[in-house]
Amino acid sequence: MTHRIASGIPRLLFCLAVAPAIANPQDPATPAQQLQPLLKDLKDLPDAISKAQTAEERKPLQARWAELPSRLLELAERYPRDPVAVEALTETLAHANGSSYPDTRQDSPGIRALEILRRDHLQSDKLGRACQLVLFAFHQRAETFLRAALATSPHSEVQGLACL
Repeated sequence: MTHRIASGIPRLLFCLAVAPAIANPQDPATPAQQLQPLLKDLKDLPDAISKAQTAEERKPLQARWAELPSRLLELAERYPRDPVAVEALTETLAHANGSSYPDTRQDSPGIRALEILRRDHLQSDKLGRACQLVLFAFHQRAETFLRAALATSPHSEVQGLACL
């Protein structure tokens, strides 16, 4: 009898170790769940950078801030048909156009986000903010996007903001 109990203990320990992994599998986060930390960084990092006391404290925060547009664009490209894609692309535009001298190279995150919005999301009712963000962008791609939104969007609010 003691032999059966002694041989059952390792089995019991194995089952106890494996049970949590079976009961709570690590499913990949949904696109919306993956977007939340990025939006939090967009909101919180500027304050954290300004509150940093030394250059050493600022450096990693500035690096995170600089990579946000690429991470947002990556998320949108990974889930192109998810509604989160429009929000991620719009936030990419906001970050990319938020400086005095936005990067207008073809491969920049802001330009790629604009092209993806024009190519895949002109039917979205959430495109109005993107229209506002490129309103004063002085490059041909912004005009092309606004003209396409005006011509093909079924939403009068988006059309109005594109026309503005």
